Order: sequence, then C-alpha cells, then structure tokens
Amino acid sequence: MHYTKNLLVLAAISLGAAGCAHNALPAATHAWNNDDKTSAEYRLDNFACLDGAQTNEQDLTTGDQRFKDYKRCMLDRGYALRTY
Repeated sequence: MHYTKNLLVLAAISLGAAGCAHNALPAATHAWNNDDKTSAEYRLDNFACLDGAQTNEQDLTTGDQRFKDYKRCMLDRGYALRTY
C-alpha cells in the first residue's frame, strides 16, 4: 500500500514537471524599432501590416511571401528590423 502511494506521488510530480517544461516560450529573436512611434502606434501599424499580408504573427515564416509583404509594409512605415 505504501509503495503504491509513493508511486502515485512520483508519477504526479513527474507529470507536473513535464507539463511545466513543455509550456516554456522560446526567446524572441527580433524586434521592430522606430524611435518616433509610440507603442500604440506600433500596435496599429503591426496589425495593419499583418492584415495587409493576410497573415498573423503565429504564421509568419522567414522567406514566405506573406512575411516579405509584412516586412515591406513595416519598413515602409519607418520601422527597422533588429535581430539578436
């Protein structure tokens, strides 16, 4: 009985640790900068460019035509793409 209880506790801890590790978000690798724009203006520009490229941030892939359209729109609005 005691062995079964310990096994269940160990299984619960293992599943919990695995679940926490799975939810980690990748670190950002780029950012759009424009010193003359507010964060509200950035959000509006970002949304307009995503809409114009008919995509969303989750579906952007470097080299894809939608990304190229989005990037061109952001550059045209005065943003610089910074990678790190």
